[in-house]
Amino acid sequence: MWMRCCPVCLKSDDLRPFAWLRKAVVPSWLYNLLMPGESELSVLLARMTPELHENEYVFCSVAPDVAEVLRNQALGCFEENEGVSLILERTAADQAGLAYDSVWKMISLTVHSSLEAVGFLAALTTRLASAGISANVVSAFFHDHLFVPVSLAEKAMAVLLALQHRDSGKRDQVEDQPAE
Repeated sequence: MWMRCCPVCLKSDDLRPFAWLRKAVVPSWLYNLLMPGESELSVLLARMTPELHENEYVFCSVAPDVAEVLRNQALGCFEENEGVSLILERTAADQAGLAYDSVWKMISLTVHSSLEAVGFLAALTTRLASAGISANVVSAFFHDHLFVPVSLAEKAMAVLLALQHRDSGKRDQVEDQPAE
């Protein structure tokens, strides 16, 4: 997949290293490797573009020997003192006979966020909490992923999209003002 610059990117006077890649046609994998993650809160909120995945996921805690067998099927894995926590597709957990408490949908935030960004996830989870939506967050190298209850997934998307559009409008207003 090739990445072309978008109108929003053309407006910015981004002086970060490799920012010129936004104005070039480069493979998206190369752009993602060379371009550092975004850390500016207003930019993250305006460009987060949440994406709701079809699959249903569960969180399971298993013994280390069970985790080794299921590790290749796991979306995520974290070793804790009490056992190994796995994030699995619901069907995989059911096939393995694993117990779980609740079922979740994953929403990926497609903006390339910096692991050092401050306030981004707090803004999202605060807004979701205000709407009565629980969220389990997993931050990976390029993106953040929110796991929300299946029954509230569409509502969570509406909350996130409203937040994105609100901040996108603010960003456009600031960029459209003449420099002094």
